[in-house]
Amino acid sequence: MKFHADARRKIGALVWLLVLVIIGPVHAGAKEKLIIFHAGSLSIPFKQISEAFVGTHPNVRVVREAAGSRTCARKISDLGRPCDVMASADYTVIE
Repeated sequence: MKFHADARRKIGALVWLLVLVIIGPVHAGAKEKLIIFHAGSLSIPFKQISEAFVGTHPNVRVVREAAGSRTCARKISDLGRPCDVMASADYTVIE
């Protein structure tokens, strides 16, 4: 009987170890994503802002996409692409 109890304990420990090995890296490396569409002329300021933001929020991965202001707006309105921030250099695009 002692042999069976020890074997079950070892098998249980092995199962938990496998679960931790498989799931652990997935959760440890998981980062929130912040998507930014911005005008090409705003690339340098948004790069600096993104670097400062990531410095204080290491669990966030910033994804920046530079394009023309109208193209950025069309990504949202026509293509239905999600983003968290849209920065236009042309105020008429927003109107």
